[in-house]
Amino acid sequence: MLNIKLIFGISSLSVCACLAPPARADFVALANPDASYIATTNLMPIMGSEFDTVDSLTDGTNTAFFRNPGPLGFPLSLTIFDVGSFWLS
Repeated sequence: MLNIKLIFGISSLSVCACLAPPARADFVALANPDASYIATTNLMPIMGSEFDTVDSLTDGTNTAFFRNPGPLGFPLSLTIFDVGSFWLS
């Protein structure tokens, strides 16, 4: 009887863990970053031409991969658009 309760409990926790949404952080815009902020961050250049698709960016040290939001986080490719090509202003 104890084994059945234990298996049921572990199974329930596993299902809840798989269905829980991932943790997300809010986007914070910095209108005028100061020198200390700039000194502690890295620029991630977008390498490619307009309409190319990329699934990651790198600065040689750090790499950022794009993932779909959700519990499985499948890889995601994004399209490069130059500012002004499709924007109204």
